[in-house]
Amino acid sequence: NAIRTGDPGDCDDDQIWTMSVTERDGRFFMLYTALSLAEGGRVQRTALATSDDLIRWTKSERNPVGEADARWYET
Repeated sequence: NAIRTGDPGDCDDDQIWTMSVTERDGRFFMLYTALSLAEGGRVQRTALATSDDLIRWTKSERNPVGEADARWYET
């Protein structure tokens, strides 16, 4: 696995879904769908991880980097 679910309380402590990787100037960026146990996996968020070699990935300290606006989406 490129990355694993997070520690309890992290935005991805339940499941990790769809991933997409892109490269820029020799650095790789992975956006992935993150689900948390706090909502029983009903709220999808976008999280980010980076890598310089496509083997070792570091999750962003700013995760989640995106989530649905509750005004437009329901859980």
